[in-house]
Amino acid sequence: MILSKIVQSHGTLVVCGDLNFNFLKNNDAASKLLSLMNSHNLTQVVKFPTRKTNYEGILTDVIFVDTTKYDQIQIKPIINGLSDHDDQIIYLNKINSMFQPTFPKKKVRTLNEHTISHFLSYLKEESWNQIYNISCINGKFNNFHDTLL
Repeated sequence: MILSKIVQSHGTLVVCGDLNFNFLKNNDAASKLLSLMNSHNLTQVVKFPTRKTNYEGILTDVIFVDTTKYDQIQIKPIINGLSDHDDQIIYLNKINSMFQPTFPKKKVRTLNEHTISHFLSYLKEESWNQIYNISCINGKFNNFHDTLL
């Protein structure tokens, strides 16, 4: 139930953990977890051993990601020498466009010495005779406004 509520959000969900069973071997606990995560569109993306024992490499440190949201996912091991577990670094590249959040566009006017002098030069080049010849104040304003824009 918790996973269902978390997945409903529109953000990126990455689930990481040391789950203490080997994902490189078939076992019931790993199969059940993979099935649960897959039902929420989450895929286990670590494919290499993350822990070394005297006899074999095992995969206990896993990362689950919604792979439909990314064009490329890269996982790289980092051997730190401080633990019997290797670190993993994940690169989530290029979110698919259908999942990208949309932000409202807004126009911004830049005001600085250059833009103000450019604006003033346009005002000097403008002929204002049409505005002076109109007797109605609303007409003058509308004509001025149109010229200004």
